[in-house]
Amino acid sequence: MVKFSSALYLAAVAFIVLVCFSCTSDEDYANPLDPQNLRTAGSPPGLTLTPGDRQVTVSWRELNSRIVEGIKGYRIYRRFTEDPDADFEPIPLFDKNNNSLDSIPASQNIYIDKHEIKNDQISIITGDQLYYEYRISYIDDRGIEIPDPTDPPSQSDDPPRVWITRKTTPSDPPPVPDIILGKEENLTVTIIWPDYNSPLDFKEFRIFYTTPTRNVFIEIPDLDPDTRFYRDISFARDGEEKTYRIIAYDKFGVESIATIKVKAPDVSPAPPRDVKAKYQMRSMFSNRYDVALTWTRNQEPDLAGYWVYSTKQGGGDPTPRRKVDDKFNSVILEGEDFILDLETQDLVPRQYFLTAFDDTPNSNGKIDESEKVAVPLPGTGE
Repeated sequence: MVKFSSALYLAAVAFIVLVCFSCTSDEDYANPLDPQNLRTAGSPPGLTLTPGDRQVTVSWRELNSRIVEGIKGYRIYRRFTEDPDADFEPIPLFDKNNNSLDSIPASQNIYIDKHEIKNDQISIITGDQLYYEYRISYIDDRGIEIPDPTDPPSQSDDPPRVWITRKTTPSDPPPVPDIILGKEENLTVTIIWPDYNSPLDFKEFRIFYTTPTRNVFIEIPDLDPDTRFYRDISFARDGEEKTYRIIAYDKFGVESIATIKVKAPDVSPAPPRDVKAKYQMRSMFSNRYDVALTWTRNQEPDLAGYWVYSTKQGGGDPTPRRKVDDKFNSVILEGEDFILDLETQDLVPRQYFLTAFDDTPNSNGKIDESEKVAVPLPGTGE
């Protein structure tokens, strides 16, 4: 009985130790500002660098108010990779009035570093790109700086810890693309920047788009990096709106952004194709006939249907005869009567025409309708 109790006691102790260790480990990882956090060593998370013209914008994740209460400020450290053995040094900090600061206020999560920064730095020995490397720390409400810059965390520690570091190379931004719209097409938008003058350090264009119902820009994949146009055929309706960002990057990652908001133009559908007709007399004793029309269906997503027109006795504009739903590609007109050809004085079949129309009224409130396609007459082909 005593042995059983001892074994049970040891098992309970082991379980408690395991639980405590697990909780501590999880807590270390859950709190990025904990100096014992192996992933961050306590440095503020989300460090991001945005290079510019002789400047670098340093930003980090905005922390919730509960955590910020224990922070007095932030400091930024920087080194230049031309000397691989150089130490990280604190950069001079200034407020918007150019007054010197000991640290960045706790309410702030962005700082623009302009102190003695040069553009387009390349090693004169190897020709490799050189970088400015950054890391940040915070000062807690006791005045203690974390991570400790006098004893920085290292991967050689046991266990190894990482002081998050990012690097970038500032550069003079490439020219901003001058975007113009191409030819208007149905359910298609073409944006072009044909006269773009690429600088020597130009790398690529990348194109992003968003819609009024989205909160983010989405990159358009698989584009030629040196393209000078983009043709978007994915619109579903006239008037549908998209906003595009064309971003020019240089080889250092510095960007210039052009933005344009466009709508799918108010353009009629394409005329029906492969229109054919078969004429047949109703009987030997009738002066009326039937005509069967067929065509290849249009593929526009906003197509609403087709209109059949025919000429009338006495001439004039063709008269609308039959409206056909967009799901169909044929129609039969029965019991058609002949009309008098004023030149030959013969009775002849009517001339038929076919159009396609969409479901989006134009600025005049009328439907967008294609050009009329003449239906072949008897003896002129199907």
